[in-house]
Amino acid sequence: MGNQEPQQDHKVIVRWREVLAGWWRWITDLKERKFYVPLGIITAIAALFALSAYTEYRTNLGAITLGDFLVKSNSGRHRVGSLWGRVAKREIVKQSLDTLEVPTRKSRLPEAIVTARFDIDRVPKDGIPAFLAIWRTPLSTEDHRSMPEVTESVRIYKLGMSLVEAIELPNVRYLSSARDQINSLYRQTGEIKWGENDSLGVAEIDTIQSAVNEALSRVFIDQLKVEEHKALIEAYGIGRISQMILQRGAGVYLGQVTYSSIEDPPITFEISHEKLIRALGLSQSGDWDGL
Repeated sequence: MGNQEPQQDHKVIVRWREVLAGWWRWITDLKERKFYVPLGIITAIAALFALSAYTEYRTNLGAITLGDFLVKSNSGRHRVGSLWGRVAKREIVKQSLDTLEVPTRKSRLPEAIVTARFDIDRVPKDGIPAFLAIWRTPLSTEDHRSMPEVTESVRIYKLGMSLVEAIELPNVRYLSSARDQINSLYRQTGEIKWGENDSLGVAEIDTIQSAVNEALSRVFIDQLKVEEHKALIEAYGIGRISQMILQRGAGVYLGQVTYSSIEDPPITFEISHEKLIRALGLSQSGDWDGL
């Protein structure tokens, strides 16, 4: 047993000598191949970088890992600095406004907003719409409402008022009323009288009478349109309009206004493309300039 232990120690020493000799030969070879070693290292690094980039492109593993880390550690990071200070102040102001109540009845809000909420829907949500709807929902008789809700209702109300002011009422709506007014005028003043000295034939007299009727019709139609448009704007301002819908047509927008009372029939109208863009505060490209 005593002779075996020195032999084993000798074998271990010999083995380590062989390992060290191998390492020394490898280092010696590196000196002889010093050009290829850096090239191999650079190639390996480039291959590793390319593999990492490809893996990230296919899986987003790095972004996901970083995102998970930021989400998990977000609550533990200190919110310091001027940026965090501004964010914190904005959050405080927003929370204060969310809980702030407005005494609507004692405010200077438009009458249509005092007891109702205004909502809007449009398709698409951005750019020039193909469909747009604004409606008014009556609320309870509570005197106080939240500031954000009132602010949004005011914004939509103003947008709706811009549309109401821009609408064009069709002439056909007033043809019957215009004829009635022309007939009433003739009953009071009589038709055009022709004297013996007028050298006009029957055909010429009929032509002149028809032209006079057309001129009177235009005058009465324009007057009726102005009066109804003015009444429509006033009705919207006091909350008598419950809904307004527009959809894009051939070169114009076609729409309908519905009154709160079922006794008042709906009114159809048109809005030109240019007027709608201005009313919505859009640019020609469909980007928001204002509202």
